[in-house]
Amino acid sequence: QHPRITPGVSRLAVIGEDPGTEETETGTPFCGTPGRFLKAILGSNGVACDQLFFGNVCQHQPPRNELSFLPWDSPEITDGIRQLEEDLRVFRPSCVLLLGRAPFRWARPDLCHEGKKGYHVPLVDWRGSVYLGGGVLAGVKCVATFHPSYILRAYTDAPLFKFDVARAVRHSRSTDWTPVTRNKILRPSLQEVLDYLRSFTEGHGLLTWDIEGYADDVGITMLSIAKSPIDVLVLPFYIDGSNYWSLEDEVLVWQALAEVLADPLIPKECHNGFYELFVSAWRHRLIINNLLHDTMMGHWELFPEAGGDPEDS
Repeated sequence: QHPRITPGVSRLAVIGEDPGTEETETGTPFCGTPGRFLKAILGSNGVACDQLFFGNVCQHQPPRNELSFLPWDSPEITDGIRQLEEDLRVFRPSCVLLLGRAPFRWARPDLCHEGKKGYHVPLVDWRGSVYLGGGVLAGVKCVATFHPSYILRAYTDAPLFKFDVARAVRHSRSTDWTPVTRNKILRPSLQEVLDYLRSFTEGHGLLTWDIEGYADDVGITMLSIAKSPIDVLVLPFYIDGSNYWSLEDEVLVWQALAEVLADPLIPKECHNGFYELFVSAWRHRLIINNLLHDTMMGHWELFPEAGGDPEDS
């Protein structure tokens, strides 16, 4: 469905999988309950749905309303994709919102492959990310997320869905996009670790950390420390069955880490602080001072419908 009203600032194309019963009867995409849910979220982000493009990968209602019953090379899907691509050439979106596995498979076939349990479409791994499409979407920003019909069955994922839709709306207001450049030190040297930790002692900036490991004799196997969302150091201790550091170097790493975490002048942020503090103190005798934020607790307070009760952690 092309826009009923001339698009304004936002040129957003919303691509679903296939029409449901109501859509088939009316010939209007996204007019059923999932579509009304989606349009309410789009409207809350300041866009008029009559100014957007709505389409589907398949233009026919599949058997039992389940697209997986149709082979990917069936006429229903190949003809639908052909029509969709023709419509997108006319509409010329600034951003495309891909709803569900089928649109993601169409837009990023390079990321999909045959697996042990059928065709693997890594929607969960890529949802929320912004990337440039190929083919008819060459140079066009794309954001993939869950289909709204799934959200109505699994409402705990509704906050993620709302974030993804909001991101797509923001990116639809311009064709410009500069990918984020991240400074990631994944396998650091001893000097890189000491220098990175020293920067907190000198600058007293916010330190965000997260641990991987076990609340037993193993303790922390890997720890990440970040200055910002785009500047992070991964501090490994145990990889592929062996220690990452020599005994002498590991002692220096733990000493420097303990000094920084205990420094009351360095504000700190973590995810699931109950677990982080317990494992750090019980297994490694690390004392953490000046903990300002726990992102798990913060998200739980803001989005209780997403689950993750901290009492269950």
